[in-house]
Amino acid sequence: MSRQPQTDKLDLNASTCTIPGLLKAAAKCRPSAVFFTRSNDDVDHFSFEEIVYLTARTANALLASGVQRGDRVALLLPTCLEAVVLFYATATVGAVTVPMDYGMGSDTKAYILQHAAPCLVFCGVGSEVGLMKCGWPARQIVTIGASGSSMANEFEHWLEQAIPSFFTGSVDSIDPAVLLYTSGSTGCPKGVLLSHGALCRSGFQFARHYGWHKQDLFFNLAELHTMSGLRNTCITPLWTNSGVHLCPPEERRSVFEIIEQINRFGCSLLGGAPIFVRQLRLFYGRFNRVNLERLRVIFCTGALLDADLVHWIYDNYNIPVLNYYGLTETCGFCAGHSMSTFLEHVDGIGFPVDATLSIVDASDNYLPSQRAGELCVSSPNLMLGYYKQPEMTDNVLKNGCFHTGDQAWQTKDGNIVLIGRKKNFIKTALTELVYFEEVELALERHPQVREAGVCGFISGLGDERLAAFVATGSTVESEEVFFSKLQRYISQHLGTHKSPSVFYLLDRLPRTSSGKLLRKELELILQ
Repeated sequence: MSRQPQTDKLDLNASTCTIPGLLKAAAKCRPSAVFFTRSNDDVDHFSFEEIVYLTARTANALLASGVQRGDRVALLLPTCLEAVVLFYATATVGAVTVPMDYGMGSDTKAYILQHAAPCLVFCGVGSEVGLMKCGWPARQIVTIGASGSSMANEFEHWLEQAIPSFFTGSVDSIDPAVLLYTSGSTGCPKGVLLSHGALCRSGFQFARHYGWHKQDLFFNLAELHTMSGLRNTCITPLWTNSGVHLCPPEERRSVFEIIEQINRFGCSLLGGAPIFVRQLRLFYGRFNRVNLERLRVIFCTGALLDADLVHWIYDNYNIPVLNYYGLTETCGFCAGHSMSTFLEHVDGIGFPVDATLSIVDASDNYLPSQRAGELCVSSPNLMLGYYKQPEMTDNVLKNGCFHTGDQAWQTKDGNIVLIGRKKNFIKTALTELVYFEEVELALERHPQVREAGVCGFISGLGDERLAAFVATGSTVESEEVFFSKLQRYISQHLGTHKSPSVFYLLDRLPRTSSGKLLRKELELILQ
C-alpha cells in the first residue's frame, strides 16, 4: 500500500495558499488528468483543465450578476459538479461561499439566509419555492437541474451571460473563503468563517499525512456543508492531482449502494461516518468482499470508534479505518491516526498534526499527560471567527488557542483520547453535528409540549440517532399519533436529519432541585 507522497506533488507556498492559485497550479501540473468522475445516467469525466475552464466561465457569470469581493454566495445543493465549480468560482472572484444543507428545515434555512445575507442562492429545481417562502426574492435565486421552474433562472441560461475568459483578479491567503454553519446549543446555527490560507493548508496537511497520490480516486459520503465534505472534496485532491468520484445522494443511501459505487469506479479512498464502518460488520457476508479490494483507506472524523470494530474491519477486509479529529473551527483537521498507529492506539483520535493540542482545567491551566480536561487547539488554520458574533468568538478563541469544549486526556506518547463531550450532540451519517438543546428548544415550541429532553443512542444499523422525552400540559389523543405529529413538526422546522427516531411520554422530566435536566436518567430510561 502506497502511503508516502510522491515527488511530483505541489508545494505549499504563497501561490498555492489561495483556492484559485491552488486550482491553477494543479491544472498546470496535470491538465488532462481526470479530476472528477460523475455517475448519473451516463458516466462523465472532467479533467483539471476542464474544471479551470468551467470555473472561469462561472466566475465571469458571477461578476456579470453583480457579485463583488466579500459578498456571500449560498449553495443549497447536494455534492455535485456544479456546486464544486461554484465554490471555486466564488473563491476566484473574492466572494465567500455559504454551503447549506439542502435537507434543512425552514426555520434553520430562514435564519441562515437572514444572517449570511447572500446576494445569490443556487439551489435544485423545486427548492426555490421553499426559499421564497423564507422571504428570499426570486431574482436572487438560480436553479440547477432540469427546466420547469418559471420563477427562477436556469443555471445554463445564467452561465450564457459570461464570456469564457479567466478572471484575473487576485485574492489573499487571509481573505475569507467560506462560511460554514454548524448547529449550536442555543438553537441558532453559528457561522464559522474560514480563510483561503486555512483551507489550503488544511488540505495540504491532510494529503501529506495520509499519503494521497495521483492514482487515488476519492469518494466522499459527507456533503459540502460539512468541513470534511468541503475540504476533502474540493481542496485536498488538488495537492496530489487525485481524482474525486461524485455520486448523487439517491445512489449512496445504503451500504450496498456505496459498495457498488466503490467497485464500479475503483475508488481507493473513502470519507465516511462511523455508520458505514459499523454496517460493514453488520452486513458481513451479504456482499462480495472482492468489491472492496481497491479500497485502501476509510477515513472517519472525530468518531469514538470501538477498538474491536477497527480491528475486525482490518482483519476481515484488510482496510485500515483511520480516525482523525478537528472541529469546523479548526478547519476540520488537527490530529489523526496513521498506518503505524491506528491499531495500537485505536482508543484515541490520534496524534497532533501541524498543531499544538493541550488539555486544560476550568481555570485554563495546562494539565499534564493522563489528566482529563478540556481539549484546546493552537494552529495556523483556526477560524477567522464566528460571523457577526464577536463575543461568542472571544469566548472560544483566547490567545490564539481554540477551546473545543471536548473533554479529553493525552497519553504519555501523545495520543489524544476523547472521553466525552462538554457539549451535547450526536454526529449524523453525513457527519453533521446535531445538538440536543437545539431539538429540545424546537420541541418545546410545539403547543402541546410542556418540556422536552433529548439524548443520543446507537441504532441497530450502527448510526447515531436521537431519542426525545416529552411531557405535555394536556392529555394526548394517542401516543402514536402524537409522536408522528412531533416528528413532522421537527422535520419541517429543523430538517428530517434532526428529527428524533423514538419518543417517550413522561409525566415530568427528571431534574435537579435547581431545574437542570438530568440527561443521564433519560439515558437509563432509553437503555
